[in-house]
Amino acid sequence: MIQPPSLLDRWTQENNDLVSNCKQDALNRDHNLFGQRRCSSDFHKLLRKIQGIPPHLDHAQLELSVVYNTCVFFTARSRFEEAELLLTQATQR
Repeated sequence: MIQPPSLLDRWTQENNDLVSNCKQDALNRDHNLFGQRRCSSDFHKLLRKIQGIPPHLDHAQLELSVVYNTCVFFTARSRFEEAELLLTQATQR
């Protein structure tokens, strides 16, 4: 019997898909404010899913990758305080 993918596998795939989509958006058109907002929002939603469960060492690498990706888009939109807060929360977890 085939096992359904774990949360970690699903979240890893979702992160990879978001990275791919955001890169494609940037290549296909001028990565305008709307595209940056969408990418920022999508990464932040994924991060909230990951941080919605207790911290686990197996999830740490993925969580930090998503934090980084979210911070990249927050910084691109001059949302420095939010990026700083995410980094602080991630290190405290």
